[in-house]
Amino acid sequence: MGLVRHLASAVAGFIYRPTDAIVDEYHKWYFNTYVLTKTTWMGVNCWESAYEAIEAYEQEFPNDYTHDRGRENKFGWTFAPNGFLIRR
Repeated sequence: MGLVRHLASAVAGFIYRPTDAIVDEYHKWYFNTYVLTKTTWMGVNCWESAYEAIEAYEQEFPNDYTHDRGRENKFGWTFAPNGFLIRR
């Protein structure tokens, strides 16, 4: 049974391939309806990048979190600058 699932999973990637037109239409809908400007999480607008959202949250609630600089610098670089937080 495991082999059948594995083969079916491998074949599914070749069977279902959305065309570029579908992807383009979705992005047109998403950006043209301004859904991104109406979406919030915990009161912070989600249309901004994650970096800007963290800055906005920190301005509103400055004492909630502190940055975990040790974790950010662990490998010398990060894809999430100011993204590692420790609850105070």
